Amino acid sequence: MFTGKFTKGTLTVLTLNILGRLPLRCCRWLGHGIGQLSYWFKTKSYRITVANIAYCLPELNAQQQQQLVRNSLVHTATTMIEMAAIWHKPYTWMKRQITSIKGEELLTPTADDQGIIIIAPHIGNWEVLGLYLPSVQHIVSLYQPPKMPELEPLIRAAREKTGGAVAATNRRGVSQILKHLRNGGMTGILPDQIPNDINSGIHAPFFGKPALTMTLITNLIQKTQCRAVCGYAKRVDNGFELVFVPANEAIYSEDIHTSVLGLNLSIEACVRDIPEQYQWEYKRFRKQPKDMKNIYRRPRST
Repeated sequence: MFTGKFTKGTLTVLTLNILGRLPLRCCRWLGHGIGQLSYWFKTKSYRITVANIAYCLPELNAQQQQQLVRNSLVHTATTMIEMAAIWHKPYTWMKRQITSIKGEELLTPTADDQGIIIIAPHIGNWEVLGLYLPSVQHIVSLYQPPKMPELEPLIRAAREKTGGAVAATNRRGVSQILKHLRNGGMTGILPDQIPNDINSGIHAPFFGKPALTMTLITNLIQKTQCRAVCGYAKRVDNGFELVFVPANEAIYSEDIHTSVLGLNLSIEACVRDIPEQYQWEYKRFRKQPKDMKNIYRRPRST
């Protein structure tokens, strides 16, 4: 009999345990419904998505933007529901959901034992990518502990169940990543979130607009001479298609501004492949230069 205190975290874990039993088709059906509700009720996620798409893709007309907003909210919700199944089910199940792999040859180690950074934007379902990569070679990925401590054992166990390892996003974790790359290893980094420390990023164009962008990947490349490969798990009808493409060549520049621009151009190229599967609900531009407006500020009611 459970005698502990129910918290938001324990309820979330319980919900994930229940959702984790669903087949992939049911996860997607449920995610579709949640995404549609978010669109109809004009939720916070809807408002952020609208602002980001209008800001980044002004070449789309109003109807095209609204259609992309709707599709994006559906895919974002679907990703969240799918994660429960991906975390809970064995990898043998997950492997059956991978329908094809493009660019797998980019993951082959080079003769000079050069390390590889997998740049994994928030596109499709990045958890699928993280579970697949250890089957290629041992990978150590950066890991941001969740705000709910009750979730950490679940997420850590899920991400390490196929043989990969995670390193915390702190100085010790970065040192672990650096050592692994110098030994010809592979690491995975989610590149499109705002760094917590303002000193760990610079503003660089993202879809032509200034966005505070991490300098970690640039620093790792310059210190180890490793290769950078973009990877994402595209949601398709019967499962997922894994896609690997070379990063933009500018990322290897010794000039930090050019290199960080190369990182953002790499992310952009992936997003433009499947813009509806990008996580547009994230406030990518919330830390702008002082002379830039806040695109997320809600208009005052009159």
